[in-house]
Amino acid sequence: MEQSTEVEDSSNNDFSSKENQEARAFLRERFLRVVSSVIGKPCQLYTAENTIVSGEFHGCDKDVINFLIKDLETPVYQIPVACVRATDITNITFHNAEKLTNK
Repeated sequence: MEQSTEVEDSSNNDFSSKENQEARAFLRERFLRVVSSVIGKPCQLYTAENTIVSGEFHGCDKDVINFLIKDLETPVYQIPVACVRATDITNITFHNAEKLTNK
């Protein structure tokens, strides 16, 4: 009897159900809108080494593993264009974030 319950539970959590597909599509669209709204905006990146660097956000890859930052300013020097690994950052802050909402 326990096996039949497990089978029923797994069918209720079907990731390909229409409801789940719609929810994922909604979340994907919201994510893309947020990323699009901050492209070209100044940001501060807080690194795992407790350093704050800043630059202009220009996007991320589809898995959000890397960020493209233009004019990255570090305590030592400025880099014209940098690919920053998400694993190296603990936080990203966008200046005037309250103004970045959709119209």
